[in-house]
Amino acid sequence: MRLVAKARLPLDQVEDAHILAFRPSGGGQESLAVIVGAPVVEGRTPVMIHRHDLGADLAENLGPGPGPIRRGLGHLATLGGGVFLILPVEGSRSSLAAIDSILRHLGISRARWMHP
Repeated sequence: MRLVAKARLPLDQVEDAHILAFRPSGGGQESLAVIVGAPVVEGRTPVMIHRHDLGADLAENLGPGPGPIRRGLGHLATLGGGVFLILPVEGSRSSLAAIDSILRHLGISRARWMHP
């Protein structure tokens, strides 16, 4: 995985957020990491994982209430920070490798896994 893009992410419920896009070295769909606030909280980094499914994400995030991504980012903001990973729907082996690579790139060695 290599970093291919980074930008500030303006969100209503999250004051300080950045989005990073990572592309697998062999090609394929990008994985995203949204960094909220100061990611390390009490020595561990709160991390949430979301499987990207365009149809479902559009339906949930354009519906009447906040979808899982917005809820997760809001929750991380209340904790003071964390990382929200958005991974393509594909095999679990490649997803585990992507998670490991992204967290290493971000300098995160201890994660506190959370449900979005």
